[in-house]
Amino acid sequence: MQLLVPPDWSELDQALQQQGVILAAAHIGPPKYAMNVILDRFAEPAIVTNTGDMPDWMSERGGLFLDPRDPETRSQVLLKGAMQLRKGGVLYAAVDGKRAEDKLTIERFGRSWQFSPGAPSLARMLGVKSFVLLALWEGNRIVLRCVPIQAPDRSLCAEEYQRGWIMAYWDVLSSVIETSPENLRFLAPPLRKEFNA
Repeated sequence: MQLLVPPDWSELDQALQQQGVILAAAHIGPPKYAMNVILDRFAEPAIVTNTGDMPDWMSERGGLFLDPRDPETRSQVLLKGAMQLRKGGVLYAAVDGKRAEDKLTIERFGRSWQFSPGAPSLARMLGVKSFVLLALWEGNRIVLRCVPIQAPDRSLCAEEYQRGWIMAYWDVLSSVIETSPENLRFLAPPLRKEFNA
């Protein structure tokens, strides 16, 4: 039996033939699996992650690691992400992180959720396509899901565009939360507490 089931990459591959692509991650499902697949599949991806809890073998696989928790690199994350996208590369980042100074708040499940506007800002500024990429438990397999984000009209003001992009991203995450509680066990701690997972 195949433990790790890859997604249909065709739409993403097509987008990459024209420009860079944003892969929006989330703190849900088994940790680090999607990141590991990205390191295997894409040449020199840029990955926004906490490098403090990353195993040594992963950092040796190649790629540009940007740590938003590190004060020395935090200010460079968006700039380096933009450079990666401009050269036609892949940028992988969790949008549900809370390290950004600016945050967008969405109401769902009877509470407020905060998201970083960094990825949607880059999508609007550069006109690149975005996908939600999640590794999820489905039975006794880990299945990768790659879902296109329906981007808002770029003529919208920055905040309206960011909110529309975040809502499209959040619709994918909230459907996972509603239908597969087994994927909540690896949520970021504030989310685990919220759902008693």
